[in-house]
Formats: sequence, C-alpha cells, structure tokens
Amino acid sequence: MSKLIILIVIAAAGLILGPGLAGNKGYVLFALGHTTIEMTAVTFSLLLTVALLSIWLIEWLLKRTINATRQARELISGRRRRQSRQFTRSGLLALMSGEWANAEKLMTKGAKGAALPVINYLGAAEAAQAQNLVERRDEYLKLAHRKQGNNPLAVALTQARLQIQQGQKEQALATLSSIQREYPDSPHAVMLLKELYLQLEDWANLLDLLTPLRQSKRMPSAELDALERQAQQGYFAQLGSHQSGQGLQEHWQSLSRKLRHDPTITASYVSQMLRCGEDDEVQSILIKALRKQVDGALLDLVVKLKAEPEALLLEAKHWLKGQTENPHLLATLGQLSLKAKRLEDAKTYLEKSLRLAPSTTAHVALAEVHAASNNPDQALKHYRQSSLDLT
Repeated sequence: MSKLIILIVIAAAGLILGPGLAGNKGYVLFALGHTTIEMTAVTFSLLLTVALLSIWLIEWLLKRTINATRQARELISGRRRRQSRQFTRSGLLALMSGEWANAEKLMTKGAKGAALPVINYLGAAEAAQAQNLVERRDEYLKLAHRKQGNNPLAVALTQARLQIQQGQKEQALATLSSIQREYPDSPHAVMLLKELYLQLEDWANLLDLLTPLRQSKRMPSAELDALERQAQQGYFAQLGSHQSGQGLQEHWQSLSRKLRHDPTITASYVSQMLRCGEDDEVQSILIKALRKQVDGALLDLVVKLKAEPEALLLEAKHWLKGQTENPHLLATLGQLSLKAKRLEDAKTYLEKSLRLAPSTTAHVALAEVHAASNNPDQALKHYRQSSLDLT
C-alpha cells in the first residue's frame, strides 16, 4: 500500500511540474561503452513512473497468486483434517462398542491428516488384537513407533499391555524391562509389571515390586496388603517345593515383625516347614500365633503337628476363652481329643461344632470317633455327610 502511495505522489508531481518544465526540458544521457541513450527529463520521469507501476503490478499479482495457492492448500488440508477427526471420533466410538473391524478401518483412515496419528495407530492395534490379528497389530505398533513424536512411553506401554492380554509373557517382560530402564518412575509400567508377575507366578520379583507399587499410589492399602500376602504365600510355596527348610527359615527371618505376626503369612510358613519335616522349628511359632489370634488356617495346622496330643489339647483348651462358640476351634479340639484317645470329649466337641456350622472335617473326625467306639452305622452316616458337604 505504501508503494502505491509513493507512485501516486510521483505521478502527481510529474503532472504538476511537467508543464512548468516543458519550456526547460533538460535531458538525461545514458552511456554504456560506445552506446548512448538521450531523452528529455520529462520522458525519463514518465518512463520511470511506468516502470515502477509495472513492478508494483507484477509484485501484487505474484502475492495474490501465492496467497490463492496457500488458501487452496489450507482449504484442502483443512478438509483432510476435518475428515480425519471425523474418522477418528467414529473409530473411537466403534472401539468402545466392540465393533473391532469397523474400528480398525476408521482409525487407519483417520491417521491420514491427523494431528497425532500415533493415537489412530494405537487404536487400530487394539482393534486388530481384538480380532486375533496379531501380525497386523504389530504392523500398527511399528507405525505408531514411527509417528510417536514426544509420546514414546505411551506407545511402549500400549504395546506391553497388548502383549500381556495376548499371553505373550516373554515379549511383554522384555518391553516392560526396557520401559523401566528408560522411565523408572512410570507408575503405569509398575502396574503392568504387577499383572505380568502374577501371571508368571514370579513371586520373588513381585515382592521386590511392592515398594514401587506403594509409591505409585495406584492401589488402595487393603489391596496392596492382600497382594503382599498372596506373594508371600506363593514364595513360601516355591521354597517349600524345593524342600528347602533353610531357605524358608531365612526368608521368614527377613520379614518385618508386622508380617511375621500376620496369621495368613504365618500359616504359609508353618505349612511349608511341616511339609519339609521341620515340626520342631515351627511348633512354638504356631502356638504363639494362636495365643494372639485364633485363626482358622492356623488351627488346621495344629492337628498336623507331631507333638504329644495331650500337651496340644491342654494348650488348645486355653484358646476357648471367649471362643466357646467358635466351630472351627471346637472341631480342632475334637480332632486333638481323638488323637489323644479321648473319644467322649472328641464326640462332644465335634457334635457342638457341627451344630454351629456344617464342616466336612468335623464330619470325618466324628465318623472316626464312632468307628473307634464300635458304632459303624453312625460312622457311615457321617462319612456320607462329609461327602455331601464336598459336593
């Protein structure tokens, strides 16, 4: 605009001053080697004005052409983006509706022109896996890796999750190990590792993962405590399967006082030690635990001890304080009485236990009491009842 104003001023000046200069035309001389060009000053002014106007006109036309091209390109690009957004929205709805084939088609279409095509390829990978098209899923994951930009973690986590869902445990473990090296503070990676270790029954690594799990604050405390009990039970079972009494003891001693006072964990340790024939090592631990809390899992282990039944029966009677209506404890007392050959006491305890709650264990023990008392009809009755309780 400023150039146009300048040209108009020059033209106006020429029109104003031109007539005044007509009587004193002057001249302009251009010399280049042996060639000379001579003209009046007025003619030169007019030619200069025309040249400048021509340059301005050419520049204006070029700008208009460039702007028109850019606007056309933006129009086409905008249409593609709008189509991409529509395909992506429809694809996401199809994913949520479980329309896997349609979702895959729409998400791949939406990738063209998408601002974040990585989202489309990850959605297509989900849809492909849902159709059990693992090779196609992997192709979409490769495309997502190429288009990941600043989102490498999102792509890697999705890949690990899909591998876990597909049962590709070794591949998932490799993917998550790589994520942990590069993103050690990723809470989602920790949650996926928890799920994978549970599937692998890798109790040792799951126990090591408990601290990061607590730090991630992704699980309620009650769930974490339950997970820790499950992992401890699994790890004790693994150690017990190797008949390693020493390994069991070393792990038990490594636990915190709080965990050693947990009835579930105590029962796991004691049961595996009994399996290894280490009764003497755990009898006192079991008795102390039951003095603090009368727990069903612990009671089941008392009758497995090789200790003198009379001594165990005398100890167990102390647990009746405040627990006279506990059917599990009464059944245990009945079993201990049976082992001690106190048949009448055993019958009393077991019958009371069964009045309070049906129990296969109590029926079997009572059948043994009747058999030892030379009462086969009653013995058969309770054996049958125990079978019914199992069904």
